[in-house]
Amino acid sequence: MAAQENRASLEKRLRKRSPDEVILVATRAALRAIPQIADNLDGVGPRRLADLFLATIRACVVARAVAVYPALSGGLKPAAVAAARAAAAVAEIAGGMQSAIARAAGSAADAIESSVISNASFAAEFAGLSNKNIWPQIQADIRDLEQIPAGSIVSIPLWRGNEPQVIAKNWEKLKNNLRAQGRWEYWINLYEAIKDGRTHFTELDDDARLALEFNIYLLDDELWAQGAPTINAEIERLITA
Repeated sequence: MAAQENRASLEKRLRKRSPDEVILVATRAALRAIPQIADNLDGVGPRRLADLFLATIRACVVARAVAVYPALSGGLKPAAVAAARAAAAVAEIAGGMQSAIARAAGSAADAIESSVISNASFAAEFAGLSNKNIWPQIQADIRDLEQIPAGSIVSIPLWRGNEPQVIAKNWEKLKNNLRAQGRWEYWINLYEAIKDGRTHFTELDDDARLALEFNIYLLDDELWAQGAPTINAEIERLITA
């Protein structure tokens, strides 16, 4: 099925879901695509790779938190808008699949502010360009949301059944590249927890974990603008405080 046909069908189904459910569908689509950043690293230096990964995962997880914690999301919405802008900026300088993945993340976060159905369907379309196996998972998310509360879908792994081999391989490549730069463990562990439908930082109680998550997502835009080394050092400080 062509991407446009998928998108048209998706928009029809999304109109029956709540805004929070729509945002969760969009963020889960973009999160599935993130490993494909590493599909072709020719000409992609460590700094550019770090910028791509940080912008895409930031946009996804902040938007995801808005949808999962709607009663607490007021302060996070400006952070989601800022994250969407950052993802759009890296998409402009990226090429090919990497640009599509950044646009998927940016569109998912843009859905917080406006045109929720349209932005969510764009996120799904851009994510689907990275791997054909993403579309069936998007459709499965919508089926599940017809049966369970929106927040419960975070307990379902991003991949029902086996993760596509190429995506698993590219995640290992991306993870190894990030680890070689140092100070990426928070984001790597967070992504793997989301991928597996697990809770991150299980050593913390719910209130402490939520406070840490929000403190990270609400870091000043000036810090985010300084890039991964600054942000990751501040995250380490917050974790050990």
